[in-house]
Amino acid sequence: MVWLLADLIEAISTFGSVAATDPVAAVLLLVAVVVLTITFGVTGGLALGGLSNLLSGWP
Repeated sequence: MVWLLADLIEAISTFGSVAATDPVAAVLLLVAVVVLTITFGVTGGLALGGLSNLLSGWP
């Protein structure tokens, strides 16, 4: 069984300990978070746009 919240807390703890030990790793993790946030934002925007076109009946 997957424990999503426990895995998320463990991942944040692991990333925090990695970022605290090396400044380069902290910068790389920050860049990765920014890239993933932009990617998820664009994907979510496209999905919402597709759903709105579907619901409004626009071809």
